[in-house]
Amino acid sequence: MAAADRCTETGRHGRSVVGRVTRHGVVWFAKWLDESHRGLAECRLRLRKEYQIMLRLNHPGIVRVAAMEDTVHTGPVILMELVEGETLGEFAGRATRRERSAAAVRLLQAAAYMHSKGVCHLDLKPENVMVSGHGDGPVVKIIDFGMADCAGEAMFKSVGGNRRYGAPEQFEAGYRCDPRADVWSLGKMMAWMRPGWALRVAARKAMTADCARRPADAGVLLGIAARARRRVALMALGVAVAVTGMVALLVTRDAERDGEGMAISAAVAECFQAGRGAELAGSGPQTQGETAPCPSAAIQSDVVSREHAGLVADHDAIVRELLVELGASADSVAAIASDATLSRDARSARIGRVCLAMDRRIASAFAPLLERCPTDFISRQAPGWATIFDPALSSHRGRIERMLEDFSNRADSI
Repeated sequence: MAAADRCTETGRHGRSVVGRVTRHGVVWFAKWLDESHRGLAECRLRLRKEYQIMLRLNHPGIVRVAAMEDTVHTGPVILMELVEGETLGEFAGRATRRERSAAAVRLLQAAAYMHSKGVCHLDLKPENVMVSGHGDGPVVKIIDFGMADCAGEAMFKSVGGNRRYGAPEQFEAGYRCDPRADVWSLGKMMAWMRPGWALRVAARKAMTADCARRPADAGVLLGIAARARRRVALMALGVAVAVTGMVALLVTRDAERDGEGMAISAAVAECFQAGRGAELAGSGPQTQGETAPCPSAAIQSDVVSREHAGLVADHDAIVRELLVELGASADSVAAIASDATLSRDARSARIGRVCLAMDRRIASAFAPLLERCPTDFISRQAPGWATIFDPALSSHRGRIERMLEDFSNRADSI
């Protein structure tokens, strides 16, 4: 940086310092090493590796790097575009489901491009995704490539990541970068965001515990979500056609009996067409002044409720069994976290194993039920129904998540 540049420090994270640099009236985001690490060769090489990986990427969903310089005041420093907005966590807390779904799709598109270039981020979490509201929807940008790796970079292939969103295999000795680790993180983030049904299907696939059976990269996840959307559209169309035929047949029979069929047929057909158009367009409940929905909808809903009562009862039975086991898991996590005889790394590893075993137990308990559930029935349930994010399990899972987050806050990324 030149002497005329104005540099303002805004924060510190680990061994790095971040700030803003104003050059010729343009504000850039800057990242450099703190005073205690500035003279260490390994730290300088890690910073250069981050810069070289970012040079491979040129996508609107990924922060762009501008240059790397070495100055007297800061040592080596990376200059990149300044990303305004809010973190994904802040955005998801206030956004509608449609907005969250749009943000999730754009996040997957950016990650798919990153994977196509051979780059693995390895630290995807809501804090490393920025969202702004420009143009025709949320603009998503992935930031902070300090943990990133790729096949072409041979230096510093160390084990690490974020304990809450990182894939289990990232913390095993001998791990090497694989896009499937990012796929796990994307699945955890999407399940937490509560987007549309098709994206929740992709999230469940992404959180497969066996990394060999997990989707290979974010591009495959996009394909899974697209196929799920097509299935829903085809099913909605099929149901609409079947109900239309049934209503027409009933109206025709009534017309033959009482001679007033023509007027009834026209009224019912017009009513059903309005209701079907709203369903296929994905619109919400009708407001005052719009055409009323077809009267057969209430009857159809009552039939569906009786038909699936057994599925709801089985779900409640599974939840009662899991709540007992989750209570024991929460007590186990609390005991491990407070065990001063173990090192912090040993406690963190044991807590991670307990949480992973808990997620696997929940997934295996719900798996037979999900196989029996029709797609349209699942789509009408609360977000996360019959998964590790089931609302009925939220109190016990929330307790465990809070303990894990409190334990990891002082060393969130390793």
